[in-house]
Amino acid sequence: MKTIIKVACSRLLALLTALAMPLATHSAEQLQSHESIEKAVYQHISQHIGDNAANVKITLNPIDNRLRLRQCHEPLETTVRGVGELRGRIAVAVKCNSPKSWKFYLGATVRLFDNIVVAKQGIPRGTVLSDNDIHLQYTELTQLRQGYYQRIDDVI
Repeated sequence: MKTIIKVACSRLLALLTALAMPLATHSAEQLQSHESIEKAVYQHISQHIGDNAANVKITLNPIDNRLRLRQCHEPLETTVRGVGELRGRIAVAVKCNSPKSWKFYLGATVRLFDNIVVAKQGIPRGTVLSDNDIHLQYTELTQLRQGYYQRIDDVI
């Protein structure tokens, strides 16, 4: 009886070892860190904003913790979906070509701020403007639909 138990235990141990080997190999696989993806997206946006970088607030959407992407052997490629200015809600494609290609979109919100000319109070039509009528105000530009002035001299 003891011999049968020993054989069964040794076979069970061999089976468990064989099953655990692929899991160990899989867990040893290098994964792309979420931080490196966020850094690549942030750098892409910052580079394309240019001189306005001091007046920009970039907020990246969180990456789902369950996302598992293979480690890229090359620098990550980033591109913005669509065309136009980088403002408001955007989607940035992050792509890897080696060793096995993958592509992932990370959403972001880009908010631009600057001083613009605004009226101190309601101004009747036909009024000749002076310094008493307008001033500069630090404002978010992202949602403005019409043009705006940034210098008081352009309005007076």
